Amino acid sequence: MKTDILRELKEKLKEEEAAFRRLKRYYPPLASMKEKEIMSYLHLYERKEIVAYVKRLLVAEEQQKEKRLQKGCCCLDAMGIPKNLYLDRADALRVREVLEKEQKIALKLYPCPREQGWHLSKV
Repeated sequence: MKTDILRELKEKLKEEEAAFRRLKRYYPPLASMKEKEIMSYLHLYERKEIVAYVKRLLVAEEQQKEKRLQKGCCCLDAMGIPKNLYLDRADALRVREVLEKEQKIALKLYPCPREQGWHLSKV
């Protein structure tokens, strides 16, 4: 019974550590930060919140990849990463609101110059 609890704790720790590593790859400015600094930056208070945050990122990223494949947008951000294409303005505004709240950054919305849709950019 104790081994089951320990095994479960070990799995949670592995999942949390993997989430921090993924975040550091996803957001290069976070790469040099310690875990507590990252949590403070993202306004998260528990390690399990990092796991949930990364899962939301992965779901959103997968949805955007599908949309990009369907629409064929090839816009890149300053880091050379494909930009997310939001097919309608309302979706882009909802995502902007969440990102601004979670990451405490200002974002602007602008039409994609190549496809029909919208992108977000830091102000």
